Amino acid sequence: MLTRLMTPIPEEYTKPAEQQGKIVRVDYETAEETKHAYVYQPYDFDPTVPHDIYYLLHGGGGSAESLFGREGDNVDIKNAIDHLIENGEMPPVLMVAPTYYTKTFADKGIQGSGLAVRAFPEELVKYLIPAIEGRNAVPRDRRFIGGFSMGSVTTWYALQYCLDYFYTFLPMCGDSWALGEKGGGSQPEETVRILEEAVKSQGYGPDDFFVYAMDGTKDISYPNLTPMMRVMEQGSDLFDFGPQGNTVYLEQEDGIHTADHAKQYFFFALKDIYS
Repeated sequence: MLTRLMTPIPEEYTKPAEQQGKIVRVDYETAEETKHAYVYQPYDFDPTVPHDIYYLLHGGGGSAESLFGREGDNVDIKNAIDHLIENGEMPPVLMVAPTYYTKTFADKGIQGSGLAVRAFPEELVKYLIPAIEGRNAVPRDRRFIGGFSMGSVTTWYALQYCLDYFYTFLPMCGDSWALGEKGGGSQPEETVRILEEAVKSQGYGPDDFFVYAMDGTKDISYPNLTPMMRVMEQGSDLFDFGPQGNTVYLEQEDGIHTADHAKQYFFFALKDIYS
């Protein structure tokens, strides 16, 4: 495991950049309702140019507005991404902020949220990705998925079921619920075995994905995520923690379960991945 003080978002990065991207709303149809997501488009966006694209899930109780706000907003994390792109620290990218809640799964408690995130992978690949990408779908090696808390649980489900669509996974502060709530902590070996089998059954191996996981040592999710990551590190032939491996786990000393910490982790990950 690697304990690292993940770089906070510099104060100047939370203010509007000179070259500002924008947040736009995209409505899309599912089998049962009309939903929406908010999409970050970089400055001087050209839809004919291929971009890396991120699908980012909020924590339990949140909404599609949790990350970027609403259309036209300039929230701190959006400003930080603008600065990273403007300063050449990362390329122009697209980012999509949807919600896993539906009319069917309107209960935002633990049980309702658990059902919602388990059902979301089907909506993601069947309805959301086509609505966002249309005929200009990006190859899977340019498609990322990540999330905080219950959004992290969603990210693990995407690894388990959606490897045809995603290469990079950014779970923040949440374990895999392949064996139920907190299964990554209570049954870490069994959880990792299920994930390994899921990767292999989809026809992929260690060269076909990348996991960049993060948590804080005082986060409520730490006792659930850390045991399964330790099993991956010490007892897996699929998840490789080596210098050129496919799995990273960063632990923020004294990090707690807040949206501000999640934004800090995401900011750090973007800088690190593209450095």
